[in-house]
Amino acid sequence: MTSTIDPVQGLWRSVLARLTTDDRITPQLHGFVSLVEPKGSSATPCISRCPTS
Repeated sequence: MTSTIDPVQGLWRSVLARLTTDDRITPQLHGFVSLVEPKGSSATPCISRCPTS
């Protein structure tokens, strides 16, 4: 069985990789951003949410 990667997941992984190399992103901010779950996209914006628990 082959698995296909959701395009939004792939896009979010590339955003996270780019943020990892950005000196302006503090460890605390990186920790918060890594909790974000991409849910979809509508044209350009990426729709995301952060779990509450």
